[in-house]
Amino acid sequence: MMILQISPVTKQKYRIVTDEQPAFILYKGEVARFHLEEGGELSEDQFKTIQTEILLKRAKLRALHLLTAKDHTEAELVKKLTKNGYTPWAVEKAVEYVKSYHYLDDARYAAAY
Repeated sequence: MMILQISPVTKQKYRIVTDEQPAFILYKGEVARFHLEEGGELSEDQFKTIQTEILLKRAKLRALHLLTAKDHTEAELVKKLTKNGYTPWAVEKAVEYVKSYHYLDDARYAAAY
């Protein structure tokens, strides 16, 4: 897949836009580690590595962090993770993860509300 744009989000974070996948955010060092450049190629293997080793791990940690502050509905959590630049796949897996430990429970949220 072709990298269409690499734009700074902060001094250390960059949004990566490709022609095939939704945009995602990586740190400056990760952009360098994977040798990502605008107009360059991102191989399927590189993308899978980024998805599983970086984005999924971060999405799970972010979901746990959000849920330690207060309960959220599944829809709220999905919206917040998506807004933070995680791919739909990473968001889905992170939500499955927190649901498997019952950290996310819409019925409990509704009862408490």
